[in-house]
Amino acid sequence: MEDELRLQIVRLRESEMRLQTFVENSPNLIFLKDRQGSYIYVNRKFKRALRVTDEQIKGKHDHEIF
Repeated sequence: MEDELRLQIVRLRESEMRLQTFVENSPNLIFLKDRQGSYIYVNRKFKRALRVTDEQIKGKHDHEIF
């Protein structure tokens, strides 16, 4: 049982890494917001287009950015 759980954890981490690589290298502006509308994640392309850093955008709302 423990070996199966370890294998599932490894597979989950690999899947997360693939998704992260895809999102970070996408030519599209990608962002995630929480239910209150605060940015919780933006990809590299988004940060370049808006000329912001993670610290400048995470936890902020649109009216604070634009």
